[in-house]
Amino acid sequence: MDTIRDTVSEIKTFFYTIESPTNGIEYWELNLTYYNDSFYGGAKCTNFNLHVGWKNLKVQDDKSAAQIIINKIKENLL
Repeated sequence: MDTIRDTVSEIKTFFYTIESPTNGIEYWELNLTYYNDSFYGGAKCTNFNLHVGWKNLKVQDDKSAAQIIINKIKENLL
């Protein structure tokens, strides 16, 4: 019988609210996980069909990781 090895990581979820010039208030769910000495993360808007795709954020603390995602959200406000 083959052994399957799965890696299970904790996912931290944060919520962020921002006012968009065209959409009004946007509610974002940020998800972060720490894997191989780096944070990975992404986000989705809970009230519109918007998202920031998962990627390696190349930082080792959750505050910096969250700020990278928040900056990406701000760059792409509609």
